[in-house]
Amino acid sequence: MKDTRVDFEIDGKRIPAAFMTEDTASTGWCVVLISGSGPADLDGNYAEGGMWPGRTDVLLQLSQQFAARGVACFRFSRANLETLDETKAQAFKRFDHRAVVAQAACRIARELSGAQIVAAGHSEGSVVGSMLCARPDSGVDALISLSGPAYRFYDLMLVGADRRAVNGMLHFGPTPIPVDLYKKSVEVARYGQPAPEELKALPFGFHTMDAVSQEYLRGYDAVDNSEVMARANMPVLVVQGGADASVWAENGERLVQARKRSTSRTDYAFFPELDHFYKKSGQFAVDDAVANYISDWLKVCRS
Repeated sequence: MKDTRVDFEIDGKRIPAAFMTEDTASTGWCVVLISGSGPADLDGNYAEGGMWPGRTDVLLQLSQQFAARGVACFRFSRANLETLDETKAQAFKRFDHRAVVAQAACRIARELSGAQIVAAGHSEGSVVGSMLCARPDSGVDALISLSGPAYRFYDLMLVGADRRAVNGMLHFGPTPIPVDLYKKSVEVARYGQPAPEELKALPFGFHTMDAVSQEYLRGYDAVDNSEVMARANMPVLVVQGGADASVWAENGERLVQARKRSTSRTDYAFFPELDHFYKKSGQFAVDDAVANYISDWLKVCRS
């Protein structure tokens, strides 16, 4: 198995990237993995501590599993980027710029592989993939949504809060938070409002984020993944884990439903025992059932 570093530059940043292949018969496809929210590195890992999930290895393991099945894979990082031009690099603060970076990654992947390109976005990356694939000049031949949301970002947070609440309280950490204050924090951040007095006692929340982060999330919140994915004129595969506690199973079903009017094929792969990162409870390895399904899907899928 060959994993080649192929860093690329765009809009004032140098982005760590890698292209993985195997010495097996090629399927004629290259998967471009688009990571989810936060500063995930080249392998899909985060710094330990804080709000992020730490080490997941999801991008690395999926790449290895695809390559072993004759599917080339290109992945790129959202961490450890080198700034080459501070002025141009301001574009990276906007959510919609993620689709620009993803399109550049897909273009490079096609040059390297000579294959058809499938954009595979995980979680927030699913929205980025949909935005890219809804463009007529996307340069992409198929789209895969991996644990993708079917709600706008803040709506996902609000519905999730109602599902997780116990006796009107949310337990994100050592200090329970009243659901009504959490929802007020969402409202303040969503509309750029000043925080009312009752929120100032909360040690964390969307209202405590810096202005740049709040603006980024407002850009994310402005995109309805269901609506945008429905406009992607290409084959689409929606992959969802039934044990996903971040983007629960209903989201996958809603995305498929939104594609009903599309003239392009839509398929749904549901894995009841797998979580947000396609792992079984207590396991670190990404279950290879997902890569098996996707590689089989690509064999019969043509745009």
